[in-house]
Amino acid sequence: MNSLLLDTHTAVWYLRYPTRLSSTALERIHAAVEGDFPLFVSVISLIELVYLVEKGRVPKDPLNDLKIALSDSRADIKVLPIEPAIIDSIEHIHRESVPDLPDRIIAATALHRGLPLVTRDRQLRESEVETIW
Repeated sequence: MNSLLLDTHTAVWYLRYPTRLSSTALERIHAAVEGDFPLFVSVISLIELVYLVEKGRVPKDPLNDLKIALSDSRADIKVLPIEPAIIDSIEHIHRESVPDLPDRIIAATALHRGLPLVTRDRQLRESEVETIW
């Protein structure tokens, strides 16, 4: 078992609505946590949530939950920055297959870091990235 990168919806569901996760996703997340491997989210997930809250598509509570979890040094979830090396990895996530820029950044982060991405997103699951769902 190792660390995992959580897609935006996966992080929200893990913290607030765990029954929305697939049994495989939830098992892998629990195994990582129990094995003392951190769960990661890309900083773009926080930016995406702020944007979705502003548009009224998501209530503010999930964003607050994630911010609280990230501010707790004992929490299972850590944030990953967007590093310059991710630019090289994003070229491997073709815009035709993953048109949404935040999704491409998340996928490129997974590629760059060598982390499986936990996502329900079909486009991401069909990309070059190792995914779990």
